[in-house]
Amino acid sequence: MTTSRIALIAAATSLVAWIAKATAVAAAGGPGRTSWEDTLFFVGLATQLIAFVAVVLSLTGSRPVVVRLGALLGGAVLVFGLVTVLQLVIERVQPADASWVWGEINLWVVASLLLGLAVLAHQRATSHTVPAAPLHHQPA
Repeated sequence: MTTSRIALIAAATSLVAWIAKATAVAAAGGPGRTSWEDTLFFVGLATQLIAFVAVVLSLTGSRPVVVRLGALLGGAVLVFGLVTVLQLVIERVQPADASWVWGEINLWVVASLLLGLAVLAHQRATSHTVPAAPLHHQPA
């Protein structure tokens, strides 16, 4: 299995986990009322971390190890910056009596962006494959 495929599977799983977490919380009537909340949070977090590492490694495929490690570190800084900016924007636009859903938006946005990057990395990785030979016989 290639890193781009791992990234794709992990990013999709992460997004599904965050959606499932929100659904479980909503079905239970709010946060802290279901044991699924913590379980799905850790599934979402773990798969998001796996997806992040796999996306970076896939996009930096043939680069030297130092460059790949730098990309991981730089990417982590960018993600933390993105989450901080998202949180600030959400705090500015949310209503005064905001529900728990507003606290979940950053998870969904980051997971969606990561899934988009995973799709891009997978397309990039698979577009460099050698096409198969034609199946029909060419007359001489």
